[in-house]
Amino acid sequence: MLLQVLAHTSSTMDVARENLLCGRVTFTPERQARCAGVLAQEQTAGRGQRGRPWFAPKGEALCATYYYRRGLTDPQHAGEIALIAGVAVAHTLQSLLQEAEVYVGLKWPNDLIVNGKKLGGVLIEMVKTPDDEWTALIGVGINVGVKEFPPELRASATSLYLEGLREVEIEALALSINERIQEMGDRRRDTGLATILDYWHLYDVSAGRRYRAEIDGETHDGIAEGLDEAGALQLRLEDGKLLAVSTASSLRTV
Repeated sequence: MLLQVLAHTSSTMDVARENLLCGRVTFTPERQARCAGVLAQEQTAGRGQRGRPWFAPKGEALCATYYYRRGLTDPQHAGEIALIAGVAVAHTLQSLLQEAEVYVGLKWPNDLIVNGKKLGGVLIEMVKTPDDEWTALIGVGINVGVKEFPPELRASATSLYLEGLREVEIEALALSINERIQEMGDRRRDTGLATILDYWHLYDVSAGRRYRAEIDGETHDGIAEGLDEAGALQLRLEDGKLLAVSTASSLRTV
């Protein structure tokens, strides 16, 4: 399956959304997109969680958005799709880093962490298309060949290059990630979310972290204790109660 590869764009997510809304992307009877997604060699206005800008030097980062319409695609399942995508990307990267004895972690909901620093992330957007179907856009950003970060990011960001992988072909990596997303989506469809959660727990680096959740105007501080059966982050509050947090926008690390 091919990717639409752009030399330059502001945001692959914006391009992919417009492709869907204009009917440029079609799907097979098995609900497989005939184009895997959009990959940019340079992205100038990429964004992460809560609209934060994403640092992505030309030719040094994987900036991709994938089309997903397999098994569960409506807004109420966006959190599950995020878990599927996070596991798929972590799996793909771990296969590259294994020989270097470098290990990938997932910080809820979908930050990719290596040696305590952020390697990349996943962002989900749901789009209602002209054929009256919901399609998930899975945005993936990975620092691949970045050799040096701006001063404000050096303590918190890393890249595959800095972790010892000197030669990574970005388009091949992007295609491998798409294949793994489809595979994990099929596993969710065939065996349920519990299978994906089992994988997610292998990469979990959220447990034990302190978070602050803002829910319905109230602030709650707690320690993460993994995910519940629906994929929500469980926080153990100071009064001993468990709070399930299902949206990343309500959560901060403290």
